[in-house]
Amino acid sequence: MGDLADLAARTAFPGRVRQFAAGDPGQALALAVGAAWIEQPRGGHAAAVVPSARRDDPLVVAALALAKRLALPNLTLLPAADPGLPCEPLNARERQPVRLASLGRELRPTWPAGTSAQALSASAAREPLLLLPARDPRWGCDRAALLALAWIAGDGRRVVWELPAGTPLGAWAGELALIGRMQLPLKLLANPADLPWPPAERGLGRWWLAMPTPMDAAGALVWALAGEECVLLAMPDRLEGGDAWLPGSARRLIDGEAGTMLCAGRAPARVPPGVGLLQLGSLIPLPHAQLQRTARPLLAEDEDLARHLASLDPHLRCTLAPPSAPPHSPR
Repeated sequence: MGDLADLAARTAFPGRVRQFAAGDPGQALALAVGAAWIEQPRGGHAAAVVPSARRDDPLVVAALALAKRLALPNLTLLPAADPGLPCEPLNARERQPVRLASLGRELRPTWPAGTSAQALSASAAREPLLLLPARDPRWGCDRAALLALAWIAGDGRRVVWELPAGTPLGAWAGELALIGRMQLPLKLLANPADLPWPPAERGLGRWWLAMPTPMDAAGALVWALAGEECVLLAMPDRLEGGDAWLPGSARRLIDGEAGTMLCAGRAPARVPPGVGLLQLGSLIPLPHAQLQRTARPLLAEDEDLARHLASLDPHLRCTLAPPSAPPHSPR
């Protein structure tokens, strides 16, 4: 029996000893940082397989720096896996759900109009299982923190990460894809301008993705807090409405029979005469029922949105209308 397996045999409930290994040792170590953080008060331990030749990999260095900031004495690096203890599977599996009782069964937001930060502060005051890592500078903002927090989100805490403007989500595609594959229920709140396009090709193909309007944003936030999905919400500056929200939602802003212009987030400055306007709050999944009923042809002012729709459904190819503004997010 190896040292890690021996430690596992001596660890009392509810602590556990978890071993992580991956093709990218930085990803394994970052996940282990999250496991060590959640296991520390339980008396558990986490270990990651990081060969000596890979200790200088950027993600390994970032994960070690995060572990140091968090002060995790129960984290170990191994040059090779201990054969006496199975490694954690990096795929989807059943996980213990997290329930926030203050949300209510009807999922109708009760926060007053304001910002998402104010709504989360009010919830955190009543919900000890709600973790807001952006309020703790030790977490920083990088790929290592992303994976560590994702693991914590799948192990008994509801984690909502309010990402600062300018977060390079497009550079995190590998880690976002891994979280999507594992279906770790992390909730990310991002600036709409930081959403990478097309999302399905930038690590977000297995995420629930929404760009709600101010009237829908509070409902979308309640839905995200209540469920066990990995969710990215591209949030507006303010929350205005108090209605429940579900994925696959859209708002019809203008009726028209000569075609339909599609938008997400901001509404276009100009809509051709006789053309309807459909605002897509849900980007993954798409509001298929409303899109099927809408008048053709489909138009999009935004090339990013047009590429996203075509990548998910070839029947949703759009004609590009003359733009009135530059693309709203980086490629």
